[in-house]
Amino acid sequence: MRIVVGDIGGTHARFAIAELERDRRPRIGPMKRYRTRDYPGLAAAWARFEEDSGEPLPGNAALAVAAPIEGEILRFMNSEWRIERRTLGSDLGLERLLMLNDFGAVAHAVSIVEPEDFIHLHGPDALPEDGAITVLGPGTGLGVAILLRRGGRVTVIETEAAHIGFAPLDPEEEELADAIVAQHGRASIERIVSGPGLIDIYRHLGGAAEIDRAARAAEEAFKVWRAVPGEKRRALLHKIADKIEARAEEIALIESVDSGQAIRYMAKAALRGAENFRFYADKAPEANDGLSLPTETHLNYTIRQPIGPVGVITPWNTPFMLSTWKIAPALAAGCTIVHKPAEWSPLTAVILSEIMSEVFERAGLPK
Repeated sequence: MRIVVGDIGGTHARFAIAELERDRRPRIGPMKRYRTRDYPGLAAAWARFEEDSGEPLPGNAALAVAAPIEGEILRFMNSEWRIERRTLGSDLGLERLLMLNDFGAVAHAVSIVEPEDFIHLHGPDALPEDGAITVLGPGTGLGVAILLRRGGRVTVIETEAAHIGFAPLDPEEEELADAIVAQHGRASIERIVSGPGLIDIYRHLGGAAEIDRAARAAEEAFKVWRAVPGEKRRALLHKIADKIEARAEEIALIESVDSGQAIRYMAKAALRGAENFRFYADKAPEANDGLSLPTETHLNYTIRQPIGPVGVITPWNTPFMLSTWKIAPALAAGCTIVHKPAEWSPLTAVILSEIMSEVFERAGLPK
C-alpha cells in the first residue's frame, strides 16, 4: 500500500511516498521539502509536491503537524498557515487522511525502531522496556511527546509541554528570563530551547561587556601560556587532538544538526580537526625559531615571538574544522584565543572549549 507521508512544521513542509507492508517497517521514498513562507497554505504546497512527483499522488495520507490536533481549525504556533480539518481531505483529493501531532508521530517512530538506530549521547545506554520515555526536539519551536510502555503495550501521549513556563535556577538564568519576557511578554521553555531561542540567548549573553571579559581573560592567560616551552605545548595540543577523536561521533552529530550538513561529511571534518591540532602541535617546538638569511653585504635575521591574544572568527559551515585551522596554530605559537563562532552554528565551539579547558586545567594552566 502506498501513502503520502508529511511533516508540516513552522518553517518547512516535507512530503514523501511511503510503502506499507504488514509486519514490516514502512519504506519511505525521497523527501521533498518546501518553505511554508513560499506558499499560502498546505494545499498549495501539496499541489507543488504532486507536480514535482510527476504522477498522481496516492489517495491515502498521514500528516504530522506542528500544532495541537484539536478543534476544527488547526493553528500553528510558528507559522501563518491554518488547516480546516473538516475539508482538508477533500481539498487534497484524499480518500483517507490521518493527522497527528508532529512529536506524537516521532514518538510512534521511536516505539518501533531498533536500538542500533539510536545514537547515545547521555544517560542510560538503552530505552526502558517498561516505563515512560520523553521524546523532544527543538526546531522552529520545541516538540514534546510521551512514549509510555506498559506490559507490552505502547501508548503515545501528545503534549504541548513546550509552553510550560521557564523556571530559572540561578541569577544568570533569571536575567535571561527577564530579557525573554521583555521581548516576548512571557518566557516559556520553547522561547529558550528552539532555533529562535538560540538567537535570543546569543543576543543576551553577547555584547561589548562579554567581549571585554573574554579579551581580559585571554590577556591574563597569555602571560602564562607564552612562557610554556614548545615541547610542553606540543604535548598538550596532542592531548586535545586525542579528546577530539574520542568525541568525534558526538561532534559530527551536533555539527550536522547545527549546520545542516550531511553527518557522513561532518564525521570526516571532526577527525580533520584532530589532524589539524596534531600538525600544529608538532610545529610548536620550533615556533619561536628564527632564521638567518645572510647575503654578500649584510645579514638578515627573523625573530618569532607570540604577540598576544588572537581574535578568531569562524563561519557557519563546517565550523568545528575551520576553527581548529585557526586556533591550533595560534596556540602552538604561544598565543591565546578569543573565539567568535558563527551565531547560526555555535554548538561545537562549546565542545572544543570544554576539551581545551579540561586539558589545560589538568596541566595547571588557565582555562
